[in-house]
Amino acid sequence: MEVFAQRMRLPTVPVEMVQEALAVISNPDIQKKIMDPTDLYGFVSLWDANLPRLRQWLEGNVAPLVWHLSLFKRDMYIHKDPRTRSRIIYILDPGGENVVTRYYDDDKQTLLETESLGRENWVVMNAARYHDVQGIAPGQYRYAITARVHSRLVG
Repeated sequence: MEVFAQRMRLPTVPVEMVQEALAVISNPDIQKKIMDPTDLYGFVSLWDANLPRLRQWLEGNVAPLVWHLSLFKRDMYIHKDPRTRSRIIYILDPGGENVVTRYYDDDKQTLLETESLGRENWVVMNAARYHDVQGIAPGQYRYAITARVHSRLVG
């Protein structure tokens, strides 16, 4: 049986670092990205968030990967993540009570599985499989710490 998302037993991100990451949203430069009227995708990748303590903690306690913050402003369409086999995710805020990630067959029509990733859980997901994110509540964001595992690194 194919696994689409699996919880991982990794250390919980310290509360003060979660608070620092959540505070990034209120930064005026980040607000400009979030409110950009030309954004077609509803997704903001915050590679440039200045969180050195969090990055150091992640590299030392989880894995030495390229970590960033991601923010979904609304539901995400069906897609595969380019050049990515798996994605490691720690959801800071799911964006509502009914947010789910759904996985599809290659026809993009046949629903294979629906997962609620929850809050403050480590999950590794199959990013090479078609998936979408649905149920983000109006005015809320799905906000996560994430890193991708490139296909060339995992075979």
